[in-house]
Amino acid sequence: MLLVAAKCLGGRMWILPILTFIWIFGSCVVTYAIAVANNHTFPDFPYISYTGVKPPERGIFTITIATGAVFLAANAEMQYLFIKKLLMQYRPVESFNLKRWLNTNRAGLILGMVSGLGLLFVACFQVDTMKPPHYAGAFLCFGAGMVYAWVQVVITWKIRQFDVIQQQGRQRFLAAQISQIVTSVLSTILFVTFAVSKTKYNKARDAGLGTKWDTLRPVFLVSTISEWLLTLSVTLFLLTFIPGFRMFSNTRIEIDFNPVNDGARVENRNGEHIVLVDKVEAPQNGT
Repeated sequence: MLLVAAKCLGGRMWILPILTFIWIFGSCVVTYAIAVANNHTFPDFPYISYTGVKPPERGIFTITIATGAVFLAANAEMQYLFIKKLLMQYRPVESFNLKRWLNTNRAGLILGMVSGLGLLFVACFQVDTMKPPHYAGAFLCFGAGMVYAWVQVVITWKIRQFDVIQQQGRQRFLAAQISQIVTSVLSTILFVTFAVSKTKYNKARDAGLGTKWDTLRPVFLVSTISEWLLTLSVTLFLLTFIPGFRMFSNTRIEIDFNPVNDGARVENRNGEHIVLVDKVEAPQNGT
C-alpha cells in the first residue's frame, strides 16, 4: 500500500489522510444506508458492525473496511517515516535525547499497525457469527488507536519546536497540535463511554432486564451513538497529519542489493558460472 501511495501521490502525500478518512467513515455510512434500505437493520443508531451482517452489504462492509485498515496502516507508516526524517536531520543539537524519541516514534508505529490490524479483524470476522475475534479487533482498533493518538500528541509537541517547522509551517502545526489534543480527549471519553455502556447493556440484556426497544433503550443508544462518534473522532485524527505530509517534495521507495564479495561466483542468464572481481585501476606514472 505504501508503495502504491508513493507512486500515485508522490509529493501530494497529504491527500492520503483525507482519502483514508473519507474511505473508512464513508464505508460505514454506505453499508448503513444499504442495510436500512433493505430492512436488514433499523435506522435509529444501530451498532456499526450490525450494518454489515447480511448480503449485499456484508460483502461491501468486509472489503471496504479491510481496505480501510490498509489505508490506516499506510498513514501510520508514513507518519513514522516523516518523524524519523525530522529527528535524524533537523533535531536540535543541544540536550536532545535522539534515542528516546526514535523509540517513541517506533512505539507509535507499532500502535498504529495494531490499530489497523484490529480494524482488519472487525472487517473479516462478522459480529453475528464470530463475536470473540470481532470484539477483540474492535478493542485493538479503538484502544490502540486512542493510545496512538496520545503518542502523536507528544511527538507533535516536541517537533513543533524544531527550526524547520518554525520556518515552514508554524501556524499549521499549531492548529494540528490543538486538533490532536481535542480529538484525543474526545476519543478517550468516547472509548470509555462506549466500553462501559456496551458492557452494561450486554449484562442487563443477558439477565433478562429488558431489550433495546424498552427499558434498556437509553443505555443502548448511549452505546451505539458513542461508537459512531468514536469512529468519527479516530478517523478525523488522521487529518492532523496533513501539515507534516505537505512538507514532502516527493516520496519514493528504493531498494539496494547486497554487496558482492570479491571473487564471488554468480550465475549468468545462460546458466554459466562467472567470477566477479573488483575493477583494478591502471598504474600511473609508468609504474
